[in-house]
Amino acid sequence: MPGRVEGVSRSDLLAVAGMARARDIGRPVPQTLSITGFDDSPLAAPAGLTSAWVDYQQLGRGAAEHLMALIRGEPPPAFSPVPVELRVRASTAPPLAKPRRSR
Repeated sequence: MPGRVEGVSRSDLLAVAGMARARDIGRPVPQTLSITGFDDSPLAAPAGLTSAWVDYQQLGRGAAEHLMALIRGEPPPAFSPVPVELRVRASTAPPLAKPRRSR
């Protein structure tokens, strides 16, 4: 199989299931398929799944402050992005080098 395919899942549960299915059909992870999950759940590390971690406490605090301001009739606080960290594990590999085209 030439090349490698990358997949991003909206949850670690779906990504781990995708890794199992890839094994079932003979697609080694990460040699032919890189898979990344989202939420860095307790499933991620034992499965070797690369996952995006989000600071849900900060996200919840910001949502609560926004809602409370609206309830009080005040303008909501300015949007503030929450930290996200990519926790790289065994389910992903570096990108393949693109072949050089001759001129």
